[in-house]
Amino acid sequence: MKQSEAGFTLIELLVAMTAAGLLLAALSWTVSQLGRQLGPPDRLLPEEEVAAFESALQSLVAGARPEDGQTLNFSRDAVSFVTALPLTMGGKGDADVRLSVSGGAGARFLEGTISPRVGGIASRSFRMKGLWTSIRLEPVEGEADAPGPAALKIAFGAPGRTAALVATTRVNTAADCVFDLISMACRP
Repeated sequence: MKQSEAGFTLIELLVAMTAAGLLLAALSWTVSQLGRQLGPPDRLLPEEEVAAFESALQSLVAGARPEDGQTLNFSRDAVSFVTALPLTMGGKGDADVRLSVSGGAGARFLEGTISPRVGGIASRSFRMKGLWTSIRLEPVEGEADAPGPAALKIAFGAPGRTAALVATTRVNTAADCVFDLISMACRP
């Protein structure tokens, strides 16, 4: 009489473990794909990054005031100006803002620094990560008696796509005018 032994053979165990591994791999891939679709995007598209930066740039440039006879001071691939400190950084006092273009051929980036003139508040830097082949900082002239350019235009370009931002200063009447944010008027 033959005795039957209870249990599984080694081959049966290996086949079961392989099948379980394949099912687990397929399930984890499906869950990761679902997570990518439902979760936040890893990175903004370059055009979305420009649009997100537009309101911040407009509020910074709108508060620009004349210093050294100019509201916006342009140099090669850079612009600097003094503005009211943004509310996100305390909102009291002035800040020096510098925007510059960096990178080499084929990959240009817009970088910036906001440096408060009041003590105790740290400077903040940012860098737009969207890849552009060209970025131009251009002055936009205003009235004849304006203290320098009345607006800043940033033109972004890449093969098959372009984007542009224009931010206007509120000071555009006389060289000795300082814009008062409370009364929304220029004061000597």
